[in-house]
Amino acid sequence: MGFAGMHATASAEPEGQIAPRRAPRRPVRFRPAGVPYLLSLPAVLLTAMLLLSIWNLVSMSLGTDGPSGSFTLDYYAKAILDPYYRNIFWVSLSLAAWTTVVCALLGYPVAYYMHCASPVVRRLVLIILVVVSFSDYVLRMYGLILVIGRNGLLNQLLVASGLIGAPVKMMYSQLGVVIGMVMGNIVFMILAIGGSLERLDGSLSHAAALLGANRVQTFLRITLPLSMPGVLAGAAIVFLLAMASYMTPAMLGAGFVKMIGNLIYEQGVAMFDMPFASAIAMIVLAFSILLIALLNLVLDRYGRRFGTR
Repeated sequence: MGFAGMHATASAEPEGQIAPRRAPRRPVRFRPAGVPYLLSLPAVLLTAMLLLSIWNLVSMSLGTDGPSGSFTLDYYAKAILDPYYRNIFWVSLSLAAWTTVVCALLGYPVAYYMHCASPVVRRLVLIILVVVSFSDYVLRMYGLILVIGRNGLLNQLLVASGLIGAPVKMMYSQLGVVIGMVMGNIVFMILAIGGSLERLDGSLSHAAALLGANRVQTFLRITLPLSMPGVLAGAAIVFLLAMASYMTPAMLGAGFVKMIGNLIYEQGVAMFDMPFASAIAMIVLAFSILLIALLNLVLDRYGRRFGTR
C-alpha cells in the first residue's frame, strides 16, 4: 500500500457518521500583565496626594506642625466656642440648607419632565443643562449680577408689573447668595434625581393605572417614594458644595455675607494663621464625612424597605 492509500484510509470517516466541526480559532490578543497597574497609577497618586494633604492639615491643626510645635486643641476650641466663628458656621449651614431645599423643589420637576419626555427632547434638555451649568462659573455669576442687581432685569420686571414699589435688595445679601448657589448647583440635583427616575420599573406605573390609580396617585405613591434615593443623594451633593462655597458669597455677598470657605481663605491667606484655618477645614471635612455616612445608612434602610437596592 502506497503513501496516498494510507492517508486516504486514515482520513476516511465511517459511513453514517458526521465529522464534528472545529470551532474557529480566536485571535490571540496580547495583554501585558502590568497594564491594569499602569492604568490605576493616576488614581493611586491622587489618593496618596489627598491623604498627604489631609495628614498635613491634621498635624498643623493640632499644633505639631505649627509655630508652637506642641500638641494642642486650642484651634478647634477657638473655632467651636467663639460666637463669631460659630455664627459663620450657622450661616453657612442655614444657607446651604435653603439652597438644597430650593434645588430639590426646582430640580425635581425638570428631572421628571426629562424622564417623561421623548429621547430627543431629553437629550436636548441634557445638552442645555450641561453647557449652561459647566460653563465658566465666574462668567455665570457676573451674568447673574446683571439680573438680580438693584437695577437688574428682575427688579425692572417686578417694578414694571406693579408687584413691588421699589427694587428689592438681592445683591450683597443672603438672598442673593442663595440664588447664586442654586444657579450653580441645581444641575447636580437634576442629574441625581434623573438617574434615580431612569432606574424605575415602568411596569409599576402601568400596574397602578390598571388598578384604578390616576396620575397624581401613581406619582405620590410610587414614583416619588422610589425616586427618593436620588433626591437624598442630590441633596447631599448640593448641601456639601453649597456649605463650602467660596466664589458665590465672595462675588454676590461682597463681604456682607461670609461663609466657611471665605473664613478659611481669610484665616489662611490673609491672616497667615494656617493652624486655625486647618482646624476649620478639618471640622468641615469631619462634618462632610459624617453626613455622607449618615446618608449611606439612610439609603441602605430606605432601599431595604422599598426594594430600590
